[in-house]
Amino acid sequence: MGMFGQDSIELLKKDHAELREKRVMIVEDETIVQLHLRHIVESMGHTVVGAVDGPRALALAAATPPDLALLDVRLPGTLDGIETGCVLRSAYGTALVFVTAFTDDRTVQRIVAASAAGYVVKPFSPAEIRAVLATALQRNESMRRAESYARSLDSMFSRTGDAVVAIDLEGRIIRWSKPAAELTGQGADQAMGHRIWDVLGCDDRDARRFADWSESLLAVPDPGNCRRLDIDARDRRILQLTACSEALLDDVGIREGTVVVLHERTRWRPASAADRLERAGLRRVFVYSHDTLGLGHLQRSLNVAKRLIQSFPGLAVLVATGSAVAHRYRPPAGADYLKLPAVRKVSPEHYEARSLEVSDGDILRLRTNLLLRAARDFDPDAVIVDHAPLGMCGEMRPTLEWLRDASSCTTFLGLRDITDEAEVVIKSWKKQDVYGAMRDLYDHIVVYGAASVYDLVQAYAMPADVACKTRYVGYVCETEAGNELGLTGVEALPHPLVVVTIGGGEGASDTLDHYIEMVRRFASRIDFWSLVLTGPLFGDDEATALRASASGLPITVREFVPSTAPYFRSADLLIATAGYNTVVQALRLADRAVIVPRILHRQEQRLRAERLAELGLVDYLHPDRVSPATLFEVVTKSLCSARRPLAEGRAAGVIPLDGATQLVEFCRTLFLHAGENSHSHVAES
Repeated sequence: MGMFGQDSIELLKKDHAELREKRVMIVEDETIVQLHLRHIVESMGHTVVGAVDGPRALALAAATPPDLALLDVRLPGTLDGIETGCVLRSAYGTALVFVTAFTDDRTVQRIVAASAAGYVVKPFSPAEIRAVLATALQRNESMRRAESYARSLDSMFSRTGDAVVAIDLEGRIIRWSKPAAELTGQGADQAMGHRIWDVLGCDDRDARRFADWSESLLAVPDPGNCRRLDIDARDRRILQLTACSEALLDDVGIREGTVVVLHERTRWRPASAADRLERAGLRRVFVYSHDTLGLGHLQRSLNVAKRLIQSFPGLAVLVATGSAVAHRYRPPAGADYLKLPAVRKVSPEHYEARSLEVSDGDILRLRTNLLLRAARDFDPDAVIVDHAPLGMCGEMRPTLEWLRDASSCTTFLGLRDITDEAEVVIKSWKKQDVYGAMRDLYDHIVVYGAASVYDLVQAYAMPADVACKTRYVGYVCETEAGNELGLTGVEALPHPLVVVTIGGGEGASDTLDHYIEMVRRFASRIDFWSLVLTGPLFGDDEATALRASASGLPITVREFVPSTAPYFRSADLLIATAGYNTVVQALRLADRAVIVPRILHRQEQRLRAERLAELGLVDYLHPDRVSPATLFEVVTKSLCSARRPLAEGRAAGVIPLDGATQLVEFCRTLFLHAGENSHSHVAES
């Protein structure tokens, strides 16, 4: 089942008042005039490229097409300005504005025939140029967005596996996908132009409910908030309708309707009132936690599980994890682990058993079969797959395919904010057909992050039919404040206090070695205490060596803590890697941070650290630059600063940190509202 979500709609329709920086080509052979125009255009915040004649303009455009061309009508050579503009318009969709000293009828007619957005007569004023450029860019942007939106809709309706229907403001069908025809037995020729409740064979009561529902969707803007309605079709099947209140736009971006997705709740079986009551709401959730390196997946999954259990009384959550240290993290009451045999990542696409002496193929087969059998026996209402769309080496695909074909379960993919460099992710996802899996195996995709930090929908080139079911919910944090954990000893440490952590403890031990050497080398100039948190995955031999190295220095070493929350809150400065969970804890609790990303197999942490530094929230130190001297410099500089960038960022609401809450609210919309509708429907019976 597919869905239109707020973030996907933003890919199809952006605010029409927004004009990003554009590439403007100035084609003018008079140097003084070209310089004058360049100054005006650059003052508007656009990038300028210049050419003195038609052939050179076309050569520049072939390398990087301009958004707009500002052309003198009379140019030297074989092509005049209008002829050059026609080629640019035809080949690249470039908006055209002409500058001319001639206003005779023939010249004006040729300008109009070239589909120009406007022209300016010499001599001109800067205000005239700014006005015509702003108008031309606005018009061209609107046309481009409308065309892109139309192409996206056409692509989705032709390629989607969902029963997607577009209705106008009166409820009449204006688009009808092939799966909708197959689900209802009504072809496009029978459906087009008719009200959707008539095509579905609703009785009078359901028709009124449907009409009221669709009218409320269109009348009250509620972007991205998808709503559901259950109705009885003519063959006594229950059809579930999902719609987003902001979806279908006309060619200038005005809402003209909405898109509805039909889904059969009962799999072609008549449903009694008791059946509908039994299925209403959310009873069981199966969570797959991709745990091959670090702790971020498990901790994020536990935070989501705890928030779901708090919000849905009686909910049972089963967390499937291969984490080697899952036993150290007690699941919330109402949740339990399905422990998968642990694996470790040894290269970007290669995993091996962490403890068992079995082959790679055997460990994959074992985990795959455990997941499939657990999903069948647990019979969840919802499945949440963390980060890896197909699981480790595709181990979740059989389970997802079974859920699609033999279950009415709702499937969610929870994507981390950043996976890797865009080109690496796109290549990998194409090779593994991840885009197809997102389209065919998931009902909803949620991003545990914010587009303002990293827009993965755009960066990872998600197709329209995948983007349309994707929404950003914000970053997922621990649900407790930290004081409830009963941890002691933080207050006893001297201040100023520098807390150093490498997350789960794998792959960044060099940072700890450099830090301890920094304390030793600059001991006479150091007036702060250090707390080093090694993490539960830090090797025993490494921990022994680290403690010996730190002996006699103003350093406390702790190898495992149930939560970093009280330590991050007490720190005057945090030095940390850039794993998801570590960064989110820093954003939630710390005042200042120096981020040293771990770069192992992926560039995820580097990208995250760079973005946070660009937002002015942290100081960033590339691991290649880490040394005792650079660490001492950045630590002393940060401790001497009066600024508290992370605290200031929290106060300003720079980063949304309510991801678990937003996911729960989304589930509440999907399940509790569906349950309320089912109860209301039965009561009316």
